[in-house]
Amino acid sequence: MSRLMGVGSKPILIVLFVSVALNICLIFTLVSLINPAKKADDLYYTVKEVIDGDTIILITGERIRYLGVDTPELHHPTIGKECGGQEAKDENAKLLTGKRIRIEKDITDKDPYGRLLRYVFTEDGYFVNYEIIRRGWAQVFVIYPDRKYEKILIDAQLSAEKDNVGIWKYCINRERVGVHENK
Repeated sequence: MSRLMGVGSKPILIVLFVSVALNICLIFTLVSLINPAKKADDLYYTVKEVIDGDTIILITGERIRYLGVDTPELHHPTIGKECGGQEAKDENAKLLTGKRIRIEKDITDKDPYGRLLRYVFTEDGYFVNYEIIRRGWAQVFVIYPDRKYEKILIDAQLSAEKDNVGIWKYCINRERVGVHENK
C-alpha cells in the first residue's frame, strides 16, 4: 500500500479532489434547477377582486393598474359607463378566476392614484395585459417611460382591430382610433 501512495500519489489525489469538487458543484446545480430560489419578481399572488378591465386588487390589499392597457370605463365620475366596460371587466375576471398571478414592474412604480403599475402574468402562462387587448376589450395606452412590451401590445391591438372583435366590433367607429400615448 505504501508503494501505491508513494511518489506518484500527488497527481492522483489532485484528480480525486477535483473530481469530488466537480461532483458537488454538479449536485448543487441540479438541485437549483429543480428547485430554483425565487426572486421577488417570481412571487405569485392571489387576486382578491377584479375592479374593471385593467385594475385588480390583490389579496394583500394592493391595487394593480395594468401597464400599456386602457379599457372602457365602468365607474368614471364624468364619463360614467362606456361601451364595452362590463365586457372588459368580465374578460379580465375570466382570465384571472382561480389563477395565481405574477406581477412585473417596468420603470414607473405607481400612478397618481397610488396603484401599482404592472404587467400581469397568470401562473399558467397568460400575459393578461396582452390578452385583454388581443381579445378586443382594450386599447394600447403607453405611459412613458414604461415601454417594455409596447411592440407586442400594439401587435395585439392591430390583430383585434383586423379580426373585428370586442370594442372594435361593438363600440368603436369604423375610423381607426390608433394607439394612445401619454408622454
